[in-house]
Amino acid sequence: MNEDDKRQRPAVTGFQVFKWSLPALAGFIVNLISMVQGWEPWFGFAAIIAGALGSLMYVGQSLGIGGD
Repeated sequence: MNEDDKRQRPAVTGFQVFKWSLPALAGFIVNLISMVQGWEPWFGFAAIIAGALGSLMYVGQSLGIGGD
């Protein structure tokens, strides 16, 4: 990575970090709802995992990091 690549990346702000965390937070909310409703525990845990992966993909897309 050279100096030009570093300059082209946008600065990370607190609002961006909040936006990136929304899928993970949604997963925790779904987990809480599933516990309250008495659903199977795996459903809530799967929601947390899916939310964490969604957040990770969102961060990569925002920073321009491709999986190609």
